Amino acid sequence: MLNAWDNVERDQLGRTILRLGDGNCFVILDDPSAVNRWAFETYQRNMVYCDFFFGGTQGKDLRWVEIIRERYPYLRDPVEIP
Repeated sequence: MLNAWDNVERDQLGRTILRLGDGNCFVILDDPSAVNRWAFETYQRNMVYCDFFFGGTQGKDLRWVEIIRERYPYLRDPVEIP
């Protein structure tokens, strides 16, 4: 039997989110950030967020990104840093 709490997870910001349907939409159940707390309780508590990818690949780097990564080592992938 599928439990609704099986789709609850923590995101990278520490928020508790509930994934809906096939995982493209989510509801924020709790936001521990003191900065965002008022806005969350006032406006965002009942909002549903959805990710849409219009058929293309997501996350494509531009040509100049690699030049900047070479210049600043802290922007590189940790595996690549010597």
